[in-house]
Amino acid sequence: MAVSIHIADTIRSVVPALPKQVTVEISKEKTLHEAALEVGVPPVLIVFAIVDGVRKALDEPVGESAQVHFYGTMAGG
Repeated sequence: MAVSIHIADTIRSVVPALPKQVTVEISKEKTLHEAALEVGVPPVLIVFAIVDGVRKALDEPVGESAQVHFYGTMAGG
């Protein structure tokens, strides 16, 4: 199944080699943690994940044809 993974700039600023968006084929249902590792995102940098518009924990399954967004730390005020 094809999964589209979007990686926030806050994560890409720490690991610049990461693409902004990547589509990967996942052969079995994987967790978000496993999907992050597959595309090179250190899970420790992920503060939260959004899957198809819903916040999910990294131990939850990705699901078929999902739109995944990984977000890192944010600052501001």
